[in-house]
Amino acid sequence: MGFESVVMTAILVLESIALLLMLAGVGALQDKCDEIDRELVNADLSCHATYRYQWWLVIFNAAVQIGVVFAMINGTVVKYRIAVCSLLAVLTVVLMDNANEFLTLHNVTTGTLADRAAVFTAGCVLAAMMHLALIVAFGRDMMPSHVAEQPTGAYKTYENQMADCQGQQNHQSAVAPPLSYPPV
Repeated sequence: MGFESVVMTAILVLESIALLLMLAGVGALQDKCDEIDRELVNADLSCHATYRYQWWLVIFNAAVQIGVVFAMINGTVVKYRIAVCSLLAVLTVVLMDNANEFLTLHNVTTGTLADRAAVFTAGCVLAAMMHLALIVAFGRDMMPSHVAEQPTGAYKTYENQMADCQGQQNHQSAVAPPLSYPPV
């Protein structure tokens, strides 16, 4: 097991802990949902509907985490790294927005509601930090180790392109343009 595998495993373990914190936080918040809780989160909804966005966020986070694990197991991270990094970036923004919202709820309330909001906030912040680490890990050049040669496609300047065109046209007889044109 190489160093990169150990680091990726540690990041995914911390991501799993963050997922458990988010599950525990939003579950505890919804378990004791009453009129006071809904007034604090400015929701004129039933207890069933108050935290549905947070539940969607937890499920989406779990789905992305499972997708990352499958991509790592199948060795297709290099192939799908742009999609994975894009999903992680979007999820990071949404997690930080929810962390801010529930940090405000934690600061406004006291008692068990504040503690439950703090647990959900901690899960969101930890998950966002692990997503940033995964974005950095997947965003760098992850050339497979068995491929030692450089890619064949190279950037060509205008002069190099013209030199290639001249080399291709040497075998054709070209007629030079006239040095002067007749008056009109």
